Amino acid sequence: MTMTMIQTFFRINNDFVPIEEFSGTLPDKNYIEGAIVCSISGRDLFQLKHYDLIDQLWAYIVDGLGKLRDGKEYDVFFPDQPLRLRLKLISPHCVEVSIGDETNKVDYSVFRSALKNGALAFFAKMKEIYPDAKDTWRRYEMEAEMIPD
Repeated sequence: MTMTMIQTFFRINNDFVPIEEFSGTLPDKNYIEGAIVCSISGRDLFQLKHYDLIDQLWAYIVDGLGKLRDGKEYDVFFPDQPLRLRLKLISPHCVEVSIGDETNKVDYSVFRSALKNGALAFFAKMKEIYPDAKDTWRRYEMEAEMIPD
């Protein structure tokens, strides 16, 4: 059985707070820092050290999953730092995930499912925190929902 872990954190005053433990409002709704932690089969793909503008990063990941679904490679820089995220299908069952100089190959269906579930949890939380932007959050939820399990 493949061990998978995905969790999203907000970065508040240099502390990382799991989104499921957060309540209230964020310090700056236009500059939402956070991190994704994702480990698949003992490979750490996303780590706390990769923190950035978390709402934009999740949007990029959803876009990347859509490109992979369509059989295309995805290459983008993180929203607020010169860190490259590259997603490339190696085979129908394997995806290569590169963040900066770190590259890992993992099971595509496990990766896709973990990131889809992480995105859905994140955008659901954002609808709670900032309901005035619910149309934006819902758009990314709908895109994530279109990713196969």
